[in-house]
Amino acid sequence: MTSATLPTAILQDVKLKLQMPDDTSIMRHSNDHWNIVYAVHEMKHHQSTYLDLGFLIPVDWQVSNPIPAKFLVFFNSKCEAEEVAKFLKSCLPLHLQDQINWLHSGMTAAFQNNEIKNMVDNEWWGLALTDIGGMVSLRSFGKVTILPCC
Repeated sequence: MTSATLPTAILQDVKLKLQMPDDTSIMRHSNDHWNIVYAVHEMKHHQSTYLDLGFLIPVDWQVSNPIPAKFLVFFNSKCEAEEVAKFLKSCLPLHLQDQINWLHSGMTAAFQNNEIKNMVDNEWWGLALTDIGGMVSLRSFGKVTILPCC
């Protein structure tokens, strides 16, 4: 038996409003993934400096070191997601700065899909994003760190 995300009455109302046929398949997927690790770190610096996220790309990280753990960091604003991505990019050598990007609703759906695909396909190391990314399908991810913001 699976537990429903929405009560039956609300689900029926949503289907009616979206003009979905009665025989529409409803797929439920658990968000309990073995490959997502939540991390909570005590803030030691003012949040506007983003220094407390520096552990994602260690200060002494070198190209010869293992690739840092993949991560998604969620933010409440587009601006904050962009600023954090820029900060984290600055922790990498110039030729690797494209490994970290930002994602928010100001980007086209095609671009958003491509960015998520790049994460799943191990093209990118990390994304700073708003809730537009949702809980993306992370089946292909290795170790992922997701940090709730503020």
